[in-house]
Amino acid sequence: MKDFLRDRFFSFEVLVLFILSKSNKGLNICLEEFFGESSLSPTKSAFTQARKKLCYTVFKKLNGLICSLFYQHAKFKKWKGHRVLSVDGSTLELPDHPSMSEKFSYHGFGPNADAGHYMSRISYLYDVYNALVLDAGMESYTTSEATLCHAHLGHIKEGDLLVCDRYYASLRLFFELKGKGADFLFRMKDNWWKCVEDFSRSSSSDAEYTLILPPKYRWLLEKYPSLSQTMTVRLIKKKNKKGKISIYATSLLDRKKYTASSLINLYKQRWGIEEAYKLIKSRLEVSDFSGKTTLSR
Repeated sequence: MKDFLRDRFFSFEVLVLFILSKSNKGLNICLEEFFGESSLSPTKSAFTQARKKLCYTVFKKLNGLICSLFYQHAKFKKWKGHRVLSVDGSTLELPDHPSMSEKFSYHGFGPNADAGHYMSRISYLYDVYNALVLDAGMESYTTSEATLCHAHLGHIKEGDLLVCDRYYASLRLFFELKGKGADFLFRMKDNWWKCVEDFSRSSSSDAEYTLILPPKYRWLLEKYPSLSQTMTVRLIKKKNKKGKISIYATSLLDRKKYTASSLINLYKQRWGIEEAYKLIKSRLEVSDFSGKTTLSR
């Protein structure tokens, strides 16, 4: 904060407000509109110098504060008493600037891999019924979506229901969510899990299976004292008109309260997170970076 103590155009508050007033217009026009057309308006260089001193975590903390106030004071939407959350990832192309190599990796694309770009992988924890991004992460393109997903777990609370696509399902994640007192609904990959393969070949459309916590994850038992080494999950099968089978796994075992059809319909609601990515990429043009340092990402 010492960089913002002296009187100047870009005090801490003004700088944050200017960045939040994101516009697709040129930087000069944005400065004139924000400060008024005046010879005293700051230059692009002044903005660049001020932005270098601002850490991106400011915006993560502001977002957390806004979300906290929303849940405290708004009548927000739930599904059968659960706050419904989803995690999904995407990618962003970064500026072709040497400073990107400090954190992000360079990848070749195209038929001959001769079109290179610095790339990043991004991830959201998203409230699908209230259209809120609770947490966001951005790392190198080589970082797995599963790794970014685990970084969101601190924002998931008891009673939440996490809905995820098939690439996120793992024993560690299932047991950790259970330890936090949260529930889950995941679409499953049939060739990753023996119980899913067995269930897929069976005549049942709704059955329970017991999962065992692997020895390498036994440290979760110390982290979550209420957790046991086994867990019962419910598998649900849905066959579409073309005969393709989809398998879902959930910790919600009450078949009267959580019918198979209601859970399958709930899974479709996770599409809201895809729309959130479309918003930042298409309408906010988030990949059109004006900064060329890793901190400005």
